[in-house]
Amino acid sequence: FQVPWANHPTAKVHGGFYHAYLSVQDQVQHQLQLAVSQYPDADIIVTGHSLGAALSILATTDIMFNLSMPIHTVYNYGDPRVGNPSFATLYDNSQAGNVTYRVINQADVVPHLPTMRYSF
Repeated sequence: FQVPWANHPTAKVHGGFYHAYLSVQDQVQHQLQLAVSQYPDADIIVTGHSLGAALSILATTDIMFNLSMPIHTVYNYGDPRVGNPSFATLYDNSQAGNVTYRVINQADVVPHLPTMRYSF
């Protein structure tokens, strides 16, 4: 259910979200590198809704730690919990932790999944 995130063995993420991100990771990195080479002064803004928001958290973390690119802002809507408390701390202590906005509806079940019972 939980898989280790990159070089951070205590940081674990939801396996389904992780494998979904891996399926597009090369494309995301390639297209981002192309965009940055064409527009070197542009800000990187990441956004998503629901599953897309979960993937945007993984993409943001990947971009910061593996591509060493700064993130200007992250806007997410209705995103589920992506990782365990160690991953959340890793993210919150990163540069993106200060520029991430998570918009949820308390009545929506998705932002409350996976439940805390699964250490998310």
